[in-house]
Amino acid sequence: MSTRPRSLSLRAPGRRLPAGLLILIALLLAIALERASRHAATPPLEAVAFSDPTHGVGLFVAQGSSRCVASSGSTADGGAQFGRLVVLADWRCAGNPPVSQIATDGRGDAFAYGPGLMVSHDDAATWAGGARPALCSRSRPCAPLSGW
Repeated sequence: MSTRPRSLSLRAPGRRLPAGLLILIALLLAIALERASRHAATPPLEAVAFSDPTHGVGLFVAQGSSRCVASSGSTADGGAQFGRLVVLADWRCAGNPPVSQIATDGRGDAFAYGPGLMVSHDDAATWAGGARPALCSRSRPCAPLSGW
């Protein structure tokens, strides 16, 4: 008597599943996994700025057990869906976030700020750290504008 474990088979002995059925099963599984990963991977929307009723940019913040991540994505359908998210910054969640607000001018420029500054000039596809104005520093903060 053999002690070899028996394997489970989806086909009857001597029968093979049609190739089309196997391709369909694989395709459906791939679609389900892609949708599940996209849904699970989208962090909460913290802020959004629109340049018109349909075009805008969103700021998303994911909170882990010790690290937090801010990311951004653009929308062309009023915020129903956002494109691929781009990481702006990560930090220890116990600290303050480097960016907490977002703005856009509708001409491809976007700004994530508060207290740091990140700048995009390609509709939020890529971001870079922005320079602080020369008249402002930690020891000499910018004075509020008056007369506006």
